[in-house]
Amino acid sequence: MDLKMDLNGVGKEQLGMGVSMGKIKQRCGDYLMGKRSIFTALQRNVNKENNVAEQHLIDMLCMSGFDREDEWGFRALEPSRCCISSIALVLLKTGIVHHAGGGDTKPVEVDYQQMATAQKLLLFWRKPARKCWWDGLDIELPPDGEDEGRTIKLWSRRVWTLELSL
Repeated sequence: MDLKMDLNGVGKEQLGMGVSMGKIKQRCGDYLMGKRSIFTALQRNVNKENNVAEQHLIDMLCMSGFDREDEWGFRALEPSRCCISSIALVLLKTGIVHHAGGGDTKPVEVDYQQMATAQKLLLFWRKPARKCWWDGLDIELPPDGEDEGRTIKLWSRRVWTLELSL
C-alpha cells in the first residue's frame, strides 16, 4: 500500500476496490458524530484506567448542573478531516435556593455540599483545565455504495477543556 497525504493529513492510499483512507476517515467521523453522549468516552476511560480523580470530576459536574445522560449541545465535523468539535453549556447550580413571594418569610436554603462543589469549579474561571487521552474502539462500518462493511479499530484523540465563564 502506497501512503500519500494531502495538506490536511488525510491519507490518499487505496485500500482495495477503490476505497481511500480519506473516505474511511470521513465515515469514521460520521460514526463519531452519532455518538452524542458527553460522558461516555470519559467514563469508559475511568473504567479502563480505574481513575478515581476523573470519576470525581464527572461526579462534580453532574452535581453542578450536568446529567450523566446529557448530550453535546453543539457538534461540528471539520470538512475533509476526522476532527470533531463539541460544546456543552450548563447553568452552574450553587446550592442556594431563594424562595419567591412577596410576604414570604422563609429563610434562604443552602445545600452546603453543592455550594462547596460550585466553589471548586470556580477555580476554572479564567484558568481552563485540559484532559487529553486516546480512546480505542472496535467499530463496524456498514456497507455503503463504494465499500463493503468492515470492522476497524478506531483511535480517537480526546481533548476535554473545562472552563467556567461568568
